[in-house]
Amino acid sequence: MDSLESIKKQMTDAFMADSNVQALYGFASGTSWEDKFAGVSIENIIFYIVAYVIWLRETALASWSEDVQQTALTTRYGTKQWWHAKALEWQKGDELIVKDTGEISYTTQDSTKQIVKYCAVVEDGRSIYLRVAKGSIGTLKPLNQTTEDDELAQFSQYCSLIKPVGMTVIAQSMTADNIGISAKIYYDAQKSKTEIAETVKTAIKNYLNTIEFGGVIFTQKIVDCIMATAGVKDCCAVKLLGADSSTELGRKYRGQSGYYAVNTWDINMEAEVNLN
Repeated sequence: MDSLESIKKQMTDAFMADSNVQALYGFASGTSWEDKFAGVSIENIIFYIVAYVIWLRETALASWSEDVQQTALTTRYGTKQWWHAKALEWQKGDELIVKDTGEISYTTQDSTKQIVKYCAVVEDGRSIYLRVAKGSIGTLKPLNQTTEDDELAQFSQYCSLIKPVGMTVIAQSMTADNIGISAKIYYDAQKSKTEIAETVKTAIKNYLNTIEFGGVIFTQKIVDCIMATAGVKDCCAVKLLGADSSTELGRKYRGQSGYYAVNTWDINMEAEVNLN
């Protein structure tokens, strides 16, 4: 979609190239719009208003088209978007009914029973893996899997009832993927070493909480968090490590649970005198 400025320029370029307009206003071919018309001129204001109306219409149409496409994907039986929506619709303890239309749903919707808050849908041929968690950002946790209250088993049964024929659906709910962070940080010698180290950890945890459920961790993002911390002068040897702290995960890493927690910190702080 064109920007407002681009739309206005297309209009003014065509206007300035018109021989009749050139004769009416008395300017030579090749004269720019800015050279002939001031920003406060009536012509410039009129073209801006018309361009704005066109831009507003195109923006509204683009937004509408995106909404329609997303709605179509969400309601189309068996798509990843459909599975994501259905996972969040599961109501613990409630029984599904089959409507006259063949649709399987609940008699009433009760958000207090919809305990699955996050879902990552992974396709593998005819199999669908639903990785889910309950709770909220920063306090995510797996569904209960105890004899007294096996929420994962109940959720799995729900998925089996609504799944397309011939498709294998595997529900998974795990504790956070534990990772380790290793880095050498050079900090301003006039600042508090302890405070900077704790601020760095907080920044990295905040970054992990911004990752889309089921998303990827990037080592460079960890570097960005460190360098954006007040008092940090430089950093090097930044590594993303596995749960055992001996395996380097490389440039990026996608976990199995859908979310992450740091269980090992190896932050080597070294003071650096400001020579500027």
